[in-house]
Amino acid sequence: MLNINIDDFDVKIYLRQDRYMLAQAEVSIGCLKISGFRVMKNKPQYGEDSVFVVEPRVKLGEKNYKSIFFLDDREQWGVLQNKIKNAYYEEIKNPPLNLNEVGVIDPKDIPI
Repeated sequence: MLNINIDDFDVKIYLRQDRYMLAQAEVSIGCLKISGFRVMKNKPQYGEDSVFVVEPRVKLGEKNYKSIFFLDDREQWGVLQNKIKNAYYEEIKNPPLNLNEVGVIDPKDIPI
């Protein structure tokens, strides 16, 4: 079995302007990159700034999804989720220039 330390993973956050999906995340270690993690807005009863992480999934049918990423150890999955959440919170502290829906810089965001 391959032993990988979660602390060795790098996380890249891509902010989204979506109602429920706040960001997408890419997790990498060395030459291995796993994309498709989603940072989602939690229900208000869990706190205004509360988020949760969803692992990469593929759609099966109309409303069914199948996970395509698994960690054997639930505790390690919790550590990875926290690492992604922390990267998200760091990214929203210093967001990049806003992009419109086609990925072009919005002229209003360019300082003159």
